[in-house]
Amino acid sequence: MLLRTVTVSFAVLLSTFVGAASIEERTSLDLEERSFNLPGLCLKPEKRREWRSLSKRERADFLGAFKCMTKKQRNGKLSPVARPTDIPPVNPNSSFMDDIVYLHMDLNHWVHFTGLFLPWHRHYIHEFQRTLRKECGFKGTLPYWNWALDAADTEHSPIFDSDPHSGLGGWGNPEDDYQINDGALGDAIFNYPVPHRLRRRYTLQAFLTKNGSPFYTNPSINVNETYTQAEVDKVRYGFRGDFHGMQSYLEAFQGMHSAVHNVIQGDLTGLCPKGSNVTVGCTPGPKWTPNDPFFFLLHGMVDKIWSDWQNKHPENKYAFEGGSVQMIQNTTIFNQYPTGAPPNLHYNSVVPMAGMFPDTRVKDVMSTKKGKLCYVYV
Repeated sequence: MLLRTVTVSFAVLLSTFVGAASIEERTSLDLEERSFNLPGLCLKPEKRREWRSLSKRERADFLGAFKCMTKKQRNGKLSPVARPTDIPPVNPNSSFMDDIVYLHMDLNHWVHFTGLFLPWHRHYIHEFQRTLRKECGFKGTLPYWNWALDAADTEHSPIFDSDPHSGLGGWGNPEDDYQINDGALGDAIFNYPVPHRLRRRYTLQAFLTKNGSPFYTNPSINVNETYTQAEVDKVRYGFRGDFHGMQSYLEAFQGMHSAVHNVIQGDLTGLCPKGSNVTVGCTPGPKWTPNDPFFFLLHGMVDKIWSDWQNKHPENKYAFEGGSVQMIQNTTIFNQYPTGAPPNLHYNSVVPMAGMFPDTRVKDVMSTKKGKLCYVYV
């Protein structure tokens, strides 16, 4: 019942913003591009770089701005629209960063396993970068994490750096609910689902923790098998003209996106802090995952993969399809609608941001070098 309430609400919102046209009504590639009616190519796109290519000063700039957001008072713009019953109410004493996290919590059922997955997260991390600059003086561009570089030995990757100014921090303390105590954010407090410090727990066979869920058909595999360079290249260079197939593979329950969230566990996979299932009725799920800065690096990589795929073949560039209703009640219906059921999304569909950031349209984020976006990945 919860799923139906949440997803049907988005269908109503969708109809408020856009007409009834479906994705099948698109014609030629040329007509698709002309229909965007967006400003021309940006002349000097910003360069988003892999975390390890940043200097210590650049890393400290990003993490310092992130920490600044955890201490900054909320601005009161958050206005939840989905209001699922599996998340706590808004905490009026939370931070600006907590409100950005709550936006993801509120729209969780609308932006995962629907056609909004890629455009919504592209807009979300872009607006996060803009907010870091405006509110906390961030000077750089949003970095990404090329997880394929660490697939062979994620546990000992140098990306888990303990430097108190420029480090993302390491793995958590098993004697303290796997909370981290090092890196630039080792003492930061996050209020959702309850106040706690960041938690991380390296888990190579993370799919075994899914309690026999039928969506994990091969739970005993090592999750790092799904985010190797070979797997990344399957997405970047495959699925020619097939947006549906590309997203389905990338976002699969046992795909690379899920696996990278799950290998780190803790906040990045939406686990409940110790005891919160009793004290506040916490239920786990991919809700407060943006607590961890790895979320933004991870989704930078997801966005890079989509961008690489878009630029590989002309028929990929503006390919888009998917439904607005998440269908994960059972494997049968999910296999029919892995990227959402009707009403179908299209270029003029709203990309909602629940008051925290400006809403936009799918077509506004279909290119990283047109419209409001002006960046490339290097």
